Amino acid sequence: MLYHTRTRIFKSQERTLAPTAGTIVEGMALITTVVNGVGGVLASGGNSGEVFAGISLNYYTMPSQGVQVDTITVPATGPYTATLSYAPLNPTTGVSAVTADGTTSVLAYNAGVASGQFSLTGTGNQTITFNSAQAGNTYIVTYFRTLSVDEAEMTYGDSITLGAITASHRTNSVGALLSGEIWTDSIDPSANWLAPNISNLATGAGGIITRGGSGATIPGYILQAPTADVPFLGIQLNS
Repeated sequence: MLYHTRTRIFKSQERTLAPTAGTIVEGMALITTVVNGVGGVLASGGNSGEVFAGISLNYYTMPSQGVQVDTITVPATGPYTATLSYAPLNPTTGVSAVTADGTTSVLAYNAGVASGQFSLTGTGNQTITFNSAQAGNTYIVTYFRTLSVDEAEMTYGDSITLGAITASHRTNSVGALLSGEIWTDSIDPSANWLAPNISNLATGAGGIITRGGSGATIPGYILQAPTADVPFLGIQLNS
């Protein structure tokens, strides 16, 4: 979804949905496709040859998940464990743990928890375990979690369509944001968004924005990494 409080739209246009588009959630990365000679857009797949078509503007779809950002300080003595605020949706591939400056100690998931690694276990995979080499360090841990209906309404408002045909399905179109200050939670939570001078924004699988990979380049730069207070990625989009 988009964080409308901070999003500033400079340029947008309505685009026809591709027949294979499925549900488009607001804030997704869109790409173009041609089916039977007719062009349309759909959520990106992170594949080679994709052509970026903007960020979706489709307010009337209720989100079921959102980005969570926890600040975790590793205990100085063992056991080197802490508890995440919520259960991560993709514990082995969808969690990042980086230092606040994003330049050092970017940890990798591994059940073995060697130096420079972490693991997730316990109920809901909420217990995060570090290696003793990380004792005393503080990490920014980012992941997707499930949102309740109440949480979604509190964050995004109560005018979102529930269990009904959305405006996009009625018109067979969706808004595409082409330039502006865009704040979205359709991001790769395993990427290091705190790194300095990020210049490799790209389309990823499932309409997410990621770093690098095989997808299309997204023209723009980072305004702000997700935080505990504002769990959205802010980007300056320059299509």
